[in-house]
Amino acid sequence: MDDEIDVFDSWGKYLGRFISAGGGGTGCFFTILLVLLAFTIFLPIWLFKKGIDRWREGKKEVALAYWSALLILIGLLSFNYVHDRVQEANADTARQQAYQRTEQQAKQTEQVQQQHLQKAREAAERIPQNVSIDEVEVTRLDIKFTVTNHGE
Repeated sequence: MDDEIDVFDSWGKYLGRFISAGGGGTGCFFTILLVLLAFTIFLPIWLFKKGIDRWREGKKEVALAYWSALLILIGLLSFNYVHDRVQEANADTARQQAYQRTEQQAKQTEQVQQQHLQKAREAAERIPQNVSIDEVEVTRLDIKFTVTNHGE
């Protein structure tokens, strides 16, 4: 694996110097970028031109083969583009669903807290005037008071 890295590194440094963008990883990035550009721009142009040249020479079957390769290349690039857009749309949908679930859970938690608060208010209103509350224990499902009676 180190040999592979060294090869890419040396290509990257050479290309990096060639395009004045530094060496190492940057050059490797630009090498990959240039290969992709050649594949997506120059190869289709070359296939189209070669097809025209062969057509003019009378080699119609060869020209059709070049143009078929061009159509396959365009189809692959189109499929890749559409596939990426579909994945992005699915990821956006998943993010929105996760956000909605989080919002729903927050609303449910808030409703439960409001219900507990209302129960506590109702329980406090039922405590007589001559009783003092010593301790309040709030659990998830219940509220417990420890009271002391001062009088009757």
